[in-house]
Amino acid sequence: MWTPPLRSGEAGSPRPASAGQHWSWGRREILVEDSPDPLIAKTASDLRAVVLTWNRKDFMSLLRRKRGPTGAYTYPDMHLITFDNCTHEEGLRRLQQLIEEIEWAYALRVGQKTQRLIVVIGRTFVKFEDLP
Repeated sequence: MWTPPLRSGEAGSPRPASAGQHWSWGRREILVEDSPDPLIAKTASDLRAVVLTWNRKDFMSLLRRKRGPTGAYTYPDMHLITFDNCTHEEGLRRLQQLIEEIEWAYALRVGQKTQRLIVVIGRTFVKFEDLP
């Protein structure tokens, strides 16, 4: 999970990954290996974190899940970065190329409290999605 920077000095602020540029928490620091997807989604929502996964189908489904037919989203503060037709190596390389654009999109979408961040990264494209 990736947790974007919080205000300086705010309790629970994540550690910088390198030289204070990008912020991250690894799943293993929060959850045990092989945690079920709904637990990962709930934890991400509770932390307002971004789930980074190649398991696109299942996590897109969790992202869209609602409490009842007209209820609120089950995981309202979970954000998602996922990959389309990328190997692990290709996905990580593309993520490194796009991280600044993704952080900018996060600031616009989530910082203004209007949307969740949903990013699909492909070999030759990046797509920012909105929920219906």
